[in-house]
Amino acid sequence: MQQHLLCHSDSKFYLCVRCLKGFNDTFDMKRHTRKHTMVRPYACPQCPSRFSQRCSLEGHLKRVHTMQLHFARHQRREVLRVCERCGFTCDHYAQLLTHTEQQHPTDQDAITRLRKRVIAAANRNGSSILHFP
Repeated sequence: MQQHLLCHSDSKFYLCVRCLKGFNDTFDMKRHTRKHTMVRPYACPQCPSRFSQRCSLEGHLKRVHTMQLHFARHQRREVLRVCERCGFTCDHYAQLLTHTEQQHPTDQDAITRLRKRVIAAANRNGSSILHFP
């Protein structure tokens, strides 16, 4: 609830460097940044259209292709991991980490952040076999 209340706060902790729009969390900031970078990770399975947000794809499927999407209230859908530098998409943080290390080796901030996420995911799943160079 506190996280939701933050979005209505006048003080914003993150500013878009391109348009100066303010955000209170990094998720909203990254999602907004895709508007400027043209990263469109969500592809329509019916036509060539691509979208920066999953909700935009779902709206497109309903309006344009008249598809009925059957999601229970608050049902979690599959999460797509997105490289904000080039638009590469995958299912897991470990895949995104490998991509980032190979394709963007100078982005050490992203690599460090992704390593932490991979470790956190492994801890949640009870896995302890991780090795980073």
